[in-house]
Amino acid sequence: MTHPTRAVTVGDIQIGGGAPITVQSMTDTDTRDVEATVAQIDRELAREDELILVGDTVMIPDFSFTHRRDGRRALLEIVGFWHPDYLRRKLAKVRQAGRRDLILLVYKSANVAEGEFEAASAGEVLTFVRKPVLKDVLAAVERCAVLPEEKRNQA
Repeated sequence: MTHPTRAVTVGDIQIGGGAPITVQSMTDTDTRDVEATVAQIDRELAREDELILVGDTVMIPDFSFTHRRDGRRALLEIVGFWHPDYLRRKLAKVRQAGRRDLILLVYKSANVAEGEFEAASAGEVLTFVRKPVLKDVLAAVERCAVLPEEKRNQA
């Protein structure tokens, strides 16, 4: 339930009083520009640049984030609404991978029982309804990132 609030104006931005939600960022990039924002916060974003061996097949996470200063990395797999067979195979791969540096970003309407991905994953699982919140994703990256030698010890 929302409560009526009084509008306050900061510069040319109205906050409260029914105004659209305003997001504050510690970057000067448009946060809808994921690559520019990630670059500014000292992480390198790459698409599908790592293979994870899982049994007789591989899993290729959608993105990797690498800290430029210390080399720590985290992987991100986006799970949307797909066919149930696809989701079963994805769950099996996540379970087999056993990687705490693998973050799953799961669409809330994915055709899978609640808690399935959390039970299968050694890493974090974030859910989203319409679009992911970049701040939450980057916080998970910070918590899950490991050095390359730690990754070898996970396998």
